[in-house]
Amino acid sequence: MTTPAYIELVFENVESIILKPDRFLKLEFGPLVKDEDNHTQYDQFFTDEVLIHISYEDASELAYSPAKSDNPLGGYTHNPDSNHVADRPNILGRLLLYPDLTHIYYIDENENEISSVIVPWSEEDEYQNEYMTVTTEPGYVEVRVRKG
Repeated sequence: MTTPAYIELVFENVESIILKPDRFLKLEFGPLVKDEDNHTQYDQFFTDEVLIHISYEDASELAYSPAKSDNPLGGYTHNPDSNHVADRPNILGRLLLYPDLTHIYYIDENENEISSVIVPWSEEDEYQNEYMTVTTEPGYVEVRVRKG
């Protein structure tokens, strides 16, 4: 895959957070299978496993509470607040709230998709992904999604 300017993590409710690639200490996938039914201008892949380590420097970066934010992620169109973690460090904590990561987008400097990976999701789960676990370690958040 092409080296992106940013990586966007997209959640079930269409919220997302955008990070620079250097925040990813680890971004690994199981075998990638190209989505042959994809009708977008970029390549899209399926996988059975995702392992992500995202760095953080201070626990305050993980203290995201949508109920306490004037403009939480998503919620409505044209949200005036950025979904870039560099602008709002605490939104990294969105990963800890709900296990509902659905897609990983590689995006360019204009935030156009270069390619994407569809995260494994159980057909029986409507809002949360039973395959997903999130843990915090000193200095990084680990996200693991493994089918089966």
